[in-house]
Amino acid sequence: MSRTRSHLRHAAIAASVGVTSLTGAVVTTTPAAAGDITIQTVCNQEMSPVVGGARAYWKAECDDGDIFVTGWVEDTSADGKCGQVEALINGLWERSRKACPKGEVETFTLSGDGYTAYVYLTNK
Repeated sequence: MSRTRSHLRHAAIAASVGVTSLTGAVVTTTPAAAGDITIQTVCNQEMSPVVGGARAYWKAECDDGDIFVTGWVEDTSADGKCGQVEALINGLWERSRKACPKGEVETFTLSGDGYTAYVYLTNK
């Protein structure tokens, strides 16, 4: 397979599963949980994701082998759902408080061992 065809094939596969690269981060929207977004976050990275009904901001910082993801989540819709940020860090889940009703903002710090966190913005 030619290099161009191979790149096109990989691009088509990435598009079909909803994966996009954004400043070195991996962003995935999950069809089974419509509207959720997952961002692979590394040290010294800031993100401002938005999904239907919620938005968030976080910054990841690392210190002595630990990652700290600090930010806020806001409920932006009167839909009966709550915005929440969840992070998978070194195989363990950390979760923010749920932000709801519309207009409520919750701050959070999620942390664990390592230099990478898979951070999820949800509206459930």
